[in-house]
Amino acid sequence: MKIKDIAEIIESHAPSCYAEAWDNVGLLVGNREDAVTKVITTLDVTEEVIDLAIASGAEMIVSHHPLIFDGLKKIVFDSHVSRLIMKAIKHNIAIYAAHTNLDNAFNGLNYYVAGLLNVKNCTVLEATYRKLFKLVTFVPIAQMQKVRNAIFDSGAGCIGEYGSCSYNTHGVGTFKAGANTHPFVGEIGETHEENEARLEIIVPEHLLSHAIRNLVKAHPYEEPAFDVIAVENKNQQYGSGIIGNLSLPLSEQDFLSFVKEKLEVPALRFSKLTGNMISRVAICTGAGAFLKNKAISMKADAFITGDVKYHEFLDLDAKMLLIDAGHYETERMASKLLSEIINSSTSEVAVETVAPNYVFVK
Repeated sequence: MKIKDIAEIIESHAPSCYAEAWDNVGLLVGNREDAVTKVITTLDVTEEVIDLAIASGAEMIVSHHPLIFDGLKKIVFDSHVSRLIMKAIKHNIAIYAAHTNLDNAFNGLNYYVAGLLNVKNCTVLEATYRKLFKLVTFVPIAQMQKVRNAIFDSGAGCIGEYGSCSYNTHGVGTFKAGANTHPFVGEIGETHEENEARLEIIVPEHLLSHAIRNLVKAHPYEEPAFDVIAVENKNQQYGSGIIGNLSLPLSEQDFLSFVKEKLEVPALRFSKLTGNMISRVAICTGAGAFLKNKAISMKADAFITGDVKYHEFLDLDAKMLLIDAGHYETERMASKLLSEIINSSTSEVAVETVAPNYVFVK
């Protein structure tokens, strides 16, 4: 395996195009062509994590939080981040980050936390825009199913939880083959009419190149015609935060105790109790208070996130229970999720998960 292979595995689950514009994800240090036999997954790249990678012979660190976040104008030893970069380069250790793309991914970090809390039937709180395309092609009716299935094999054609979605209409295509062509149907130099199907299939941005390659490979025509049309619809599978339902409603006090137990946190900060039962729960790992009004509009009884400011608790007007479980506490399981993603796709590399070793005063 190479560094680029591990990156491809992660990005097939959490495409980098779904990271927020301000974020810095992907390979931050290293050579994509270098071989890798062991990977360390972690929440943060610290000196202790790099030392562990050196001692254990790991060639790659995959973290949730990017080591390089703000712009660097110089790399000097008296800078903490620069020192870590220099150490990683010296020992030929690649550093890769999957941050808000992992947060925003379908079955990403928010879904992982939802699983810990038994929150089911989750949908995205704030879906992403302008990441969808419609792929349209024209194919002889007899070959329609082959081409359609090839496009589906790329992962295209999903709308929500429905797969293999397409729209198909029949019509007549015309063309005249040139002197140097090898037409699948028709004669060179003669205008030909062919009964064709028009296929329309939705494709997310990260699968578009793959879908087009599959289309061209499966299409019988020497020069298949196809259109790629940008769609302004929201992509309902990717976005910030999620919302779902508990199997059984809980009182607010019981729900708070449940969250403490499942997230293994010593304490929670929360808004004024509303007196309502908790059934519908919104989640945004890390710092997600910017979604609180969205959670209210989607009828959440409780919203779990981190880094909530003082006045953000006061603005709720008893419409919802807002719970600050902590930025670290809602994201520390990212290292385990990253490990599971890699292990689910390959057994050719060893993967070690590092739990962040922060000290809290109780």
